[in-house]
Amino acid sequence: MEQTRQKEMMDSDKSSETKLASRFSFIEKGGKGGYMMRGSKSKILVTLVLVMLLMLTLSCRERAGTTSSPAPASEPTQALTPVSEVHGIKLIGAITETIPLTYFAEGAKSKCHGTSIKFIEQDGKTSVYTGIPLWLMCGWVDDDVKHGGGAFNDDLAAKGYRVVVTAADGRMVIFDSELIARNDNILLANKVGVKSIEDYPTLVSSEPGHTLKLENAVEIRLEFE
Repeated sequence: MEQTRQKEMMDSDKSSETKLASRFSFIEKGGKGGYMMRGSKSKILVTLVLVMLLMLTLSCRERAGTTSSPAPASEPTQALTPVSEVHGIKLIGAITETIPLTYFAEGAKSKCHGTSIKFIEQDGKTSVYTGIPLWLMCGWVDDDVKHGGGAFNDDLAAKGYRVVVTAADGRMVIFDSELIARNDNILLANKVGVKSIEDYPTLVSSEPGHTLKLENAVEIRLEFE
């Protein structure tokens, strides 16, 4: 009787195990009556690979989130380009040249062509302007000799031509070549006193009967006809 009960219990256990195995297709019977997961090793490997891919994706997203966005393009600044490389004094005559402002400033030094004149301002005060005489600037383009002792063509000046000095705002001053010939009282100044003129050169004339001042001169044109 006891043996019959044990046999029935064993048959019942086997039946339960069979039903459990049928519910989970990935379970198969192992040795010594045990059960093991079918293809467990391959599933573990696949799971590990998926976990690693997930971690890599999250890491990439975190890095992308912490990367700083590109800085907005800065506005162009003249500090990177010296003003003398952008602006200069245009000389038009037998030839055409543009004199950079830094080159002009070097020439206006006392050891070079620097010349000073006194000028009475509108308020009655006297100022001292320093720069380069206009006739020297004309000598740069009156013929093909730009610089040196014979740069200014005296014979050509004696025949007569007009010198037109134009400011940035369009204002003009016209001289006869005979008046400016080797005349140091008419000059293009880059300094007043010891201070640099902001928008130099300024045309200044202390020539009697022709006193005038024209700020921000940008062009000197010689008209031979």
